Formats: sequence, C-alpha cells, structure tokens
Amino acid sequence: MTDSSPAPPLLSHPDPMGTHGRGLHLVQRFSSHWGWSNSPSGTKTVWARVPTAW
Repeated sequence: MTDSSPAPPLLSHPDPMGTHGRGLHLVQRFSSHWGWSNSPSGTKTVWARVPTAW
C-alpha cells in the first residue's frame, strides 16, 4: 500500500462503527512481519510478509 503522507503508520484503536482504523490490525494479524518506508518522492509504502500456508 502506498500513499502520499510522509507520516508513519500508526496502529490505533479501530472505529467501533467499523468505518476506519482496521487496516494495520489486519496487516499485523495476517503477516509474519510488516513495516514501512518513505521514498525520495515523498510517498510512504507499507509492506508485509504473508505466509503462503497457515
């Protein structure tokens, strides 16, 4: 996932109404590792390693 914000991703409390705040929780739950990086153009990319088998 890439976006134009230079701010680091934050694992926050999900919205109780379910409209936002669940993305990084899902990434954390289903990946073995995740992280992020900023590019020289100012975009931020979040990456994840997802196991091929459970």
